[in-house]
Amino acid sequence: MHFPIFSATCSDYWHPMRPQDLVVSEKCSVKLTDENFKSVIESNDYVFVFFYSATCPACRRFDPIWEETSCEYDGKKVVFAHLEGNENQGIINAYRVSHTPTLALFHRDMATPIKFNGRQYKESLLFFVKQQSGDPNPGSPAAHFTDALEALRFSFWRGTVDNHLEPSLNGFFPTTDSAEYRAFTQAVIALDGLVRCAEIISDTIQEEYNLPAGEPAIVLYRDYDERKSVYEGPWDAKAIEEWARIREHPSVGFADEQHLMQYHRKEGILVHMLVDKESVGGDWNAFQDFVFQEMAVPIFSNGIMKRGTFTIIFSDGEENKKWLKTMAPRGDSLPVALLIDFKTKYQYQPRKPLSMDTIASDIVAFVNDYSLGLATPLEDEL
Repeated sequence: MHFPIFSATCSDYWHPMRPQDLVVSEKCSVKLTDENFKSVIESNDYVFVFFYSATCPACRRFDPIWEETSCEYDGKKVVFAHLEGNENQGIINAYRVSHTPTLALFHRDMATPIKFNGRQYKESLLFFVKQQSGDPNPGSPAAHFTDALEALRFSFWRGTVDNHLEPSLNGFFPTTDSAEYRAFTQAVIALDGLVRCAEIISDTIQEEYNLPAGEPAIVLYRDYDERKSVYEGPWDAKAIEEWARIREHPSVGFADEQHLMQYHRKEGILVHMLVDKESVGGDWNAFQDFVFQEMAVPIFSNGIMKRGTFTIIFSDGEENKKWLKTMAPRGDSLPVALLIDFKTKYQYQPRKPLSMDTIASDIVAFVNDYSLGLATPLEDEL
């Protein structure tokens, strides 16, 4: 939700099917306004603020988590507070809050709030405020489960927008009193919200995940690459963190116009293919597995590029014909591909046209040419 367009979004408030506007509970959270904001911030050591909109669906979903977190906080340094954006445009404009929900921690200073960029579940929120306020035992930012059904819901949650599985790093431990658990916790802290994390404490829940009962394990679930990766390295925090970062980075993926930008990163390599859906049997999921096994795996297994430094994505060429001019300046027909180096901003095209009959070897050869310096950049930079 964007605060600058509140006047437009509120115009449909009187629609008969519209749910009642969100009102955040004041049971454990202080209501802020333009008038009392300064006094509350400056009269308390730490204030953790939930900026929201009464008409924001994401805020409505987050509200129960906020209430549970604020009431469960057992420290004395942090005050939880909330501010509704429609009615308090002065504060919203002053801090340039453009989306809700937005969370920020103030420390007796209105000028330098610390924005919360972690995962929006209870344990992550509590860890953030405890760590920032100097609590010597902030706990873990991983969601904590002892119930199998609740753990499974977290592990295989498909989000709220496009039904894609949200990646989750799951640690399974019979007890929290172990070196393995402590190494996992340190790794989760170091990952700093990169991926949703859960600690599942039980002797038996592992069986629900087809894992050996009573043994510690770490598993990453996602909708891409191997889809399920089991950690087999040493119980060392740094090793676990590095493994999770590499496996979280998608080697392959499907991108429509809405989700294309999520693959644009500050560094690394992106290979973007346009293909005809009919040529892959109309099954994007099966084609994604093919791209991983026949393109991505040979690239990192043969040392052409390291895993975690590149992504191969594909899009429906018929639905995105407007991209053809940029991706195929020679006028090639589908399939076509473009390689983008985000560090140098240069773009590259394969040295010869691609064919669906040899698409896997064509793409591997294309990336290999780039890695050897044989690919010529296009005139236009990214």
